[in-house]
Amino acid sequence: MTDHDIVFVADPCFPGGSSSSLAYEIKAASRAGLRIALRPVRTQRLGRRRIPNPKITAALTETGTPVLPRNLKVSCRLALYCHPYLLDEPLAGNPMLVPDHVGLIAHHPLVDRWGKPQYSADRAIQLVQDLYGKDLKILPVSETVRKSFWGSEAANSVSTCTWHNLIDTDEWPRAARGTLGGAFRIGRHARPDFLKWPSPATARVIYPEDPVFEFHMLGVSGNIRKAFDPWPMNWFAAPFDDHAPPNFLATLDAYSYFHSESWIEAFGYNILEAMAAGLPVVLPPHFRESFGTAAIYAQPQDASGVYHKLATDREFADRASQASLDFVNQNHGLDTYGARFEELVGPSPQTEPYPTPAVTHGPIPERILAVTSNGVGLGHLSRQLAIADAMPLGFQTIFFTLSRAAKFASDAGYVTEYRAFHRQVSADINRWNKWFATELTEALEFYRPKALVFDGNMPYQGLLNAMGGVSDLTRIWVRRGMWRHPNETALKRGKAFDLVIEPSEISKIQGPAFENHDTDPVLPTPPILSVRPENALSRETARRLLGLDQDAKIALLQLGAGSNFDMDPTRELALSTLLGDPNWHVVELISPVRLTAVTRQNERHRLVSVFPFATYLKAFDFAVSACGYNSYHENISAGLPTVFVPNTAPEMDLQETRADFAERCGWGLSARSGDTYGLTYALRRMMDRPEDRQDMRIRMQSIKHEFNGSDVAARAIAFAARTITAERR
Repeated sequence: MTDHDIVFVADPCFPGGSSSSLAYEIKAASRAGLRIALRPVRTQRLGRRRIPNPKITAALTETGTPVLPRNLKVSCRLALYCHPYLLDEPLAGNPMLVPDHVGLIAHHPLVDRWGKPQYSADRAIQLVQDLYGKDLKILPVSETVRKSFWGSEAANSVSTCTWHNLIDTDEWPRAARGTLGGAFRIGRHARPDFLKWPSPATARVIYPEDPVFEFHMLGVSGNIRKAFDPWPMNWFAAPFDDHAPPNFLATLDAYSYFHSESWIEAFGYNILEAMAAGLPVVLPPHFRESFGTAAIYAQPQDASGVYHKLATDREFADRASQASLDFVNQNHGLDTYGARFEELVGPSPQTEPYPTPAVTHGPIPERILAVTSNGVGLGHLSRQLAIADAMPLGFQTIFFTLSRAAKFASDAGYVTEYRAFHRQVSADINRWNKWFATELTEALEFYRPKALVFDGNMPYQGLLNAMGGVSDLTRIWVRRGMWRHPNETALKRGKAFDLVIEPSEISKIQGPAFENHDTDPVLPTPPILSVRPENALSRETARRLLGLDQDAKIALLQLGAGSNFDMDPTRELALSTLLGDPNWHVVELISPVRLTAVTRQNERHRLVSVFPFATYLKAFDFAVSACGYNSYHENISAGLPTVFVPNTAPEMDLQETRADFAERCGWGLSARSGDTYGLTYALRRMMDRPEDRQDMRIRMQSIKHEFNGSDVAARAIAFAARTITAERR
């Protein structure tokens, strides 16, 4: 018996209809009781750096569909390649499949309107023969696509089975036609591509400036709007968003979609979405092959007349609406999938549905190499440890770090290698980069990781050089936000990665967000913490484990390593103020990467060096803390009132923005190092006003932000690590 009925071989990062179709195929196959899995691959056609389409990841989670490890060979009844591009260029790795049949969903015609080839079907046929020793079955999604193969050498490989796109009508709210009053609302939506639009002159005929109508257009970029200037008064535009179409379509009375004369629309998934919402649909005549009698067809000059009839003849509009719904349910509903599958590969060898198999793994764990910057504190290493702890079973994280706190990774049970940063050994930066590239290359060759995850503010040239020597390596950059200055070098080097993950900031709304100038997509996550809030110890337990008096007033002092910013004035003032009051005790957290020694002031001053310390934060009445990413989010998530003292060194992130935002929101107080009066005021307020501390706790407990960023990042990294990349050019 084969391991799976279907293994979908797909690029999970495709935008638009291709990914929507795959998400519904996964759901439909699961409902049909088929044993399914995903083998993710990545084509370079759409660019290097992309993030997984959320529709696909949501479908995988909902159905429990496993993502196959790269080193696991499986058998299947059908290996289903979900886009022609996936067989149009060589992959860097073996798909590790043993299929009975191989199919290729042809989402696009073989040639465009002018006869220019869009991909090579002959190459796909040969590649499948070489990989699997099987004949390829080309599955057109429409008659338009089928006709594009007529007369080609690949015509005999085209299946008689049309692989219709699918949609779940339950996910599309019915349009509220005729209930909103005012002008008749006609809509269209598509990705912001000029090929998806008729010429400006033709568009003004199709969507006339008539006060009877409002034309609502989803998917309008700045470039498109500029090309269509002057913008008609009754055109209402919005940028495209994957989550927007259902709500957008529900506000319309009718739908009208025309595109460029240079474009052959293989099917028109946006049209199918409009039909699923129960909208009357107006299209150019060539769409008749795909939608039959379900749509209303008109030439550009006749479209306005159709709109007037829909607006004035309710019976006509109702018939058109019902025709849309009937067409979708009969031809594109999820319950048609089982019959389609059997038509292609033959009846199932058993009558009972197969259970969804548990995820299995190869004998060798899938390795992730976590490379961390040196940092002035523990932020980079802490994030990588949090992500490593959250990785799914079957993955092994190995640390290759520049942090002097490398022992914490080793103590946590991870294989760890430490290398010195150039500043630690006073080395020339260029010579150090060459040495680092050599060291990292050796590590890559020895450990053979599926992915390299770098956490640091700037990817080193030595890192880029080492990664460039390994073709089948997924490259991921975890970078924090709140940049102090725009950094074109960092943005340019980001293009060397397949995925960039950005842990979010609670105070991001106040930041300048220079990193958002990045033209390539970034995957945001909730804040990544070394200790999740639900895993923190209670006040009583934390004090007992730290050996602290349960009834004492205790402040926490955590000012970081001080390696690039002088926090000594803050430390001295905080200690003198706190210890000057006999009712207060101080626990000072000493950074393990601090280079200078500190001494106790008296018996009410205690020094500790514990990692991760966030477990114990609830032990304290308030804190005086630096405002790095980790300490800021950990203190706030723990509900610990804090006087935040930012490190304002030029190379640091915008810690003062974080500190000021916390005070503005009532989560803590902000003070600057060297501002004696401001810091003294903040300390006295924390010490003398317990009601203010309680108000801060209440405000922090009401925060709606999620703090599960390590889980989100780990899932994304696991998904990317299991994705076979195309050969790098």
